[in-house]
Amino acid sequence: MFKPFSGKIMLFGEYALLEGGNALTIPSNQFTGQLAVNPSTEEQKKSHESVLKFAAYLMTHFEDHFFLDALQNDLNQGLFFDANIPQGYGVGSSAAIVAALVSLYGKNIPSSLIDQKAFFGEVESFFHGKSSGLDVLVCYQQKPILIQNGEPQIAHLEMEQMQFKYELIDTHQVGHTNDMVGEFRAQNLAFFNSFRAQYLAETNLAVEAFLAGRFNEMFTSIKQLSFFAIDQMPWTIPASIKNEWEESLANPNLAYKLCGSGGGGFALKFSI
Repeated sequence: MFKPFSGKIMLFGEYALLEGGNALTIPSNQFTGQLAVNPSTEEQKKSHESVLKFAAYLMTHFEDHFFLDALQNDLNQGLFFDANIPQGYGVGSSAAIVAALVSLYGKNIPSSLIDQKAFFGEVESFFHGKSSGLDVLVCYQQKPILIQNGEPQIAHLEMEQMQFKYELIDTHQVGHTNDMVGEFRAQNLAFFNSFRAQYLAETNLAVEAFLAGRFNEMFTSIKQLSFFAIDQMPWTIPASIKNEWEESLANPNLAYKLCGSGGGGFALKFSI
């Protein structure tokens, strides 16, 4: 009855997406969750309470998009989300639960990717105040999603052919997206001129190179993104990884980059 949904990893596009840049987000099989009933542990009961609050929001604001009787029936049985996706780590904890609920109980869901993304953004706003819907789209489709020129499309990737490695680095603290984005938005005009000329441009180049299999070029762009982040966006780099991040700048085969908004959660470590 209840199928699992994976979390997500944004390989490229954090912050650049806010300024019209391209992005590439992939499902992460490392982190998964699925709906279940009859909670027994304290953690499962806590999850049920969270699902109850979210479901009340859905029933109030999106009653035309959910089979409410079926949802209510499972809520009465203690519906919860059984997941290993850490919250506040940028890997789709809220996106996965939205995708799971929409998949099981949703109706009248838009058919096109761009309309799905917009709809999912409205639904996920319960958790973040404002959402692009991209994370939910990835979790719902369970496929890599490329944002190019503002349009989402399914990216057909051969991940096993990647000539580089990446891993998630735990910063051992929770990130707060609203705080990070708020700090970003508060920067001055000089910052945004540099951001668009450097960070946004290098993000687009990294996405293009990745899709074309030009991994050395991609890595060069990642190094530039890494330097820009620690030089001009220091609020995004948690103290726990700052030294390693700085040291990686001098290593031609290693690079750190943000995984989401930064400030905590996971960082991405690339090697080639």
